[in-house]
Amino acid sequence: MFKRIIPLIFILSFINAQIALPTFQAVHKVHNTNTQVVDYDCFIGEYNEIKYYKNTGDNSSPIFEAQSGSDNPFNSASVGLYTGPAFVDIDNDGDMDCFIGQRYGDILYFKNTGTSGSPIFTSQSGSDNPFNGVDIGKHSKPSFLDIDNDGDMDCFFGERYGVIYYYKNTGSASSPTFSPQIGSNNPLNAVNHTKRANPAFVDIDNDGDYDVFIGNEYGNIFYHKNIGTSSSPTFSEQTGSNNSFNGEDVGSDSNPIFVDIDNDGDMDCFIGEEAGNINYFKNTGTSSSPSFTEQTGSNNPFNGVDAGNRSVPRFVDIDNN
Repeated sequence: MFKRIIPLIFILSFINAQIALPTFQAVHKVHNTNTQVVDYDCFIGEYNEIKYYKNTGDNSSPIFEAQSGSDNPFNSASVGLYTGPAFVDIDNDGDMDCFIGQRYGDILYFKNTGTSGSPIFTSQSGSDNPFNGVDIGKHSKPSFLDIDNDGDMDCFFGERYGVIYYYKNTGSASSPTFSPQIGSNNPLNAVNHTKRANPAFVDIDNDGDYDVFIGNEYGNIFYHKNIGTSSSPTFSEQTGSNNSFNGEDVGSDSNPIFVDIDNDGDMDCFIGEEAGNINYFKNTGTSSSPSFTEQTGSNNPFNGVDAGNRSVPRFVDIDNN
């Protein structure tokens, strides 16, 4: 169930966002994992850039400070329009790389040619980009996860007309080859919640497999529980009180992402939206039975942050601290 809370007095600081998207994994220390204690930083895709907010607090009381110039590893990068970044160690070399969906549907790949603590993102083209030549359609939004539990990262894409595409990694953990899956081979083949599908994968009920929440153009959040297994998912839509976000409307183009931001062992949720705000819903339930309570004012670490149109935050420990 959803409960809105008018802030009492808590002490916390944070930030903002714009258009972007993706996901995570335990060994890669990205946002959707609850198996490692990490200090999450935040990148926010928006109209024509990717903003970087460094966590200068800690893993339970984060403070996000905007980084500019050379302190932002994407400062001079050409990232397209309405960018949707997704961080993943795609070549299994111990640091985070980045794929970026954008307005015209193609997928940009920035390989980390630096280190796990000091990244340098270098654009890859042609055959060096495993998605070279792939056109998802407008406003592509990649999300990486090992959906079939075979030890390598697969990819789902949301797009403008509500379709969610699935690209299975038929290569390896260090040398990926992505093959489109259609029909019944795509576990989200029949799912469409009108325009602008924004999927966020997370094991929300702590049963060892990935579930998925999907934002859409109208600000809704839909929940599809995995009633299959960690290697053969079957997603079943949950409605009414079975959807923790039932009735919630954050504004147009909702973009949810999940992260244990307060290090209490359960997944919290941040939701970007068209006006550029970042909405924070703290999990006041448990890791297996979540209850999301909206936090406002100083209880929201992104209070006052406006990243511009269609904000989409992405969390990753980019400096390995």
